[in-house]
Amino acid sequence: MIKKKILVVGSEGNMGKRYMLILKHLGHLPYGFDLKNNHPVPVDEIEKYQDKYDGIIIATPTLHHLGNIALYSRSGLPILCEKPLANYFDPHTLQSTIAPDSLKIRMINQYQYYENKRLDHLKIIKEHEIHELPKITTYNYFKTGQDGILYDCINILGLAKHKFDIRNDSPIWNCALNGFRCRLDGMDHAYVWNVKDWLEKFDSNKQYIMNAHDKIWSLMK
Repeated sequence: MIKKKILVVGSEGNMGKRYMLILKHLGHLPYGFDLKNNHPVPVDEIEKYQDKYDGIIIATPTLHHLGNIALYSRSGLPILCEKPLANYFDPHTLQSTIAPDSLKIRMINQYQYYENKRLDHLKIIKEHEIHELPKITTYNYFKTGQDGILYDCINILGLAKHKFDIRNDSPIWNCALNGFRCRLDGMDHAYVWNVKDWLEKFDSNKQYIMNAHDKIWSLMK
């Protein structure tokens, strides 16, 4: 395996620390940058990043995501960004920021792991003629981040194909995606899988980014 050098922007925050540890766990080389401990990076230095790194992970507070995407896109390197990309209703700014063909950007989507596993689950059901669970998507947990419960659930709602029920009145974490129950400890594995998948492909999910944000914004109108 070729070890990849990945810059983690916002490395001192909770999510930044998670990404630093995931990269180490996968055998790659994380380099942390955080304004708490570092001075702002000159633009001309970012334009030379192709000689220093293989990719960039943005794990700053949501308010700064689009600005950082625009800034670090100058490097020409693939970018993985923590979700959501924007926590305000501004589809034009979001679209214009991620639109350039030269920008390879993926929004983290750990729940895609469960969608992939669901295909195996449905195969078992068909083979053994087991009654399938209702295809409802649910999430209920009292703790939410600063962006609010809908943005916390942007990937859950982005992947939901049927009915959904999103609430925050349960002291116990409870989540099912299209009828396939998710496990809390599985979230840690899902993050590792999603980062590993990105490192192998360095691809984009721009259309999914727009669709997921549009779904959230339509619910907030």
